Amino acid sequence: MVEGGLNGLKRKEERPMKVRLLLLTLALGMVVVFTIKGTELQAAPQLADTIRVHSVSESSTKNFEEHVVKPFAQKMGVTIKVLHGTYGKEAEWLAAIKAAPGEYCIATYVSDFGLFNGASQRLLQPLRLENIPNYVNLEEKWAKRIIVPGDKNVYVAPVDTGMFTFVYTKDTVTDRPDSYSPLFDPKYSGRIALRDYGLYRIFQTAAYLKLDPNNMSDQDVDKVFETMASQKKLARAYWQSSSQLDGLLANREVWLADYWFDTVTRPDKEGKNKLAHLNLGWWFPKEGGPMWAGGPVIAAGCKDPERYTAELLINYLLQPDVYVKYTAAQGHMPTLKTDKYDSRAFFANVPYRAAYRDAIVNTAFVMDVAKISAKLEKWNQRYEELKLSK
Repeated sequence: MVEGGLNGLKRKEERPMKVRLLLLTLALGMVVVFTIKGTELQAAPQLADTIRVHSVSESSTKNFEEHVVKPFAQKMGVTIKVLHGTYGKEAEWLAAIKAAPGEYCIATYVSDFGLFNGASQRLLQPLRLENIPNYVNLEEKWAKRIIVPGDKNVYVAPVDTGMFTFVYTKDTVTDRPDSYSPLFDPKYSGRIALRDYGLYRIFQTAAYLKLDPNNMSDQDVDKVFETMASQKKLARAYWQSSSQLDGLLANREVWLADYWFDTVTRPDKEGKNKLAHLNLGWWFPKEGGPMWAGGPVIAAGCKDPERYTAELLINYLLQPDVYVKYTAAQGHMPTLKTDKYDSRAFFANVPYRAAYRDAIVNTAFVMDVAKISAKLEKWNQRYEELKLSK
């Protein structure tokens, strides 16, 4: 969790939302973008020739480059070089921005608590929606979501909603689970891997205990941690990276684990995903679980023309035909208005994608980020102490 704020970091004054049309002119080998405001033609910031992109995985950065940056650059008649970077957790990226403002620009995915911490500490810049007219294509539930109470700025283009899925090794677990119960069953002692993320450990355990994670009393929290302590004795590992978990599953050291749905279902060059490569089954617990919503953000200190270029890239991403391709490649759940794309075709012939949608719609709950953030530091400390206990 990132703490504190940035002294001296000020937001630039936002420009009025009056942009109506973008025109590209090639003159003497230089790209100049113009905006029309009323009847007046004015020069806008020049496009950057380099964009810094960070993601939680190399494949996510690659998808952003292949489905967004390259076709956008081709459409505009320019070349944009992508400088790649990855981060293990959103908090790591935010801490890096705080330590070196101006050294970062786009993160392809930041959600909930990363958004709250980034916006409240001014580590993220508000999106200038006059440069992102396609933002109106998003469902209002997510487009108008307030991240920090009292702050009406938009910090993210929420291109995805999600929740953890759970996987099992099909050759060792013959009956497909449908709840959290196997993760707390001594029958599977030493064969369970759990995502090393305190918040989700707490909320998934609360769901298993049929508690409301957004409204837990001190007694409820104690019960959750007591149950987590018992579960710790069953866990073989608390995994921190997909490569670590893949190794445990491939060697059959672990039979049951939670996983990122988009990562485990994302096809490789051969058209196969990790479910196929590792012979895994999947399920969504009937008790439900915490969900997240997130997407691309822009770091504090990213200045024009790179900031402007980043906003145009986000706008291009929110173009329905581009969005559908990118979302399918990422394994994301669409947040576009349903009249903006063919939802029936998107979910056809992909059973796990439809199941993911149904699980989110029917069982997932939205976290009260601001309310939980006030307790999160204490909970995280308690979680770390639990992992160190015998």
